[in-house]
Amino acid sequence: MIKCYHKINFFSIYFIKLIMKNIIHRGITSKNIKENSYLAIKKAIKDKESIGVEFDIRLTKDHKIVLSHNSLINLNVIEETNYSDLIKNNYLTTLDKILDIDTNKIFLIDIKTNNNYKVFSDILMNTINKYNKNIYLASFDKNIIKYIKSKYKKGIITLLYRRNNYNFIITNYKLISNNKIKKIKDKEIFLWTIHNNNELEEIKNKFSNIDDYYIIKDKKE
Repeated sequence: MIKCYHKINFFSIYFIKLIMKNIIHRGITSKNIKENSYLAIKKAIKDKESIGVEFDIRLTKDHKIVLSHNSLINLNVIEETNYSDLIKNNYLTTLDKILDIDTNKIFLIDIKTNNNYKVFSDILMNTINKYNKNIYLASFDKNIIKYIKSKYKKGIITLLYRRNNYNFIITNYKLISNNKIKKIKDKEIFLWTIHNNNELEEIKNKFSNIDDYYIIKDKKE
């Protein structure tokens, strides 16, 4: 019985290791649950097969930080429109609502900017510094990542990896080779975005150290 118990324990630990690298892309969605919405993020946080959730943020004209991948809402540019005007037809979740969720899971935040990165950075830091969360800050915009002074981890989202001094990288799994990714030292590595099980099998076959990397993947109800 003791041996059997140890076997079960070993495989349980191994299974946990496999699922612990899953980061859900923009929350768990469905026909009625939109990506980057509060409910999508909350469901991702509650998901037993993930250790975190990725979502996008933008800054409104009146300096509200909202969750949105797209820069336009009903033909309104988010950065040029006040929050109250944006939500007349479409509700947008604000970052503070997400940070109020009680969790130790990873919040992988993709910062979307135009030309206001310094203002955005200052407002973002004032917001997240009120919380004690497991936050990773990332962007395609190197300017804002360089400008941010934060206790939280910072990283670059990149199609083609270039050496840098940040804590982690988010890279397109299709555009990086197994040999190149193994040469990246002292960084956490996030692979994006896996849309289905076929692509998940593709990356398992492509990368020899797949268990060491975070997998950013879509998930639907």
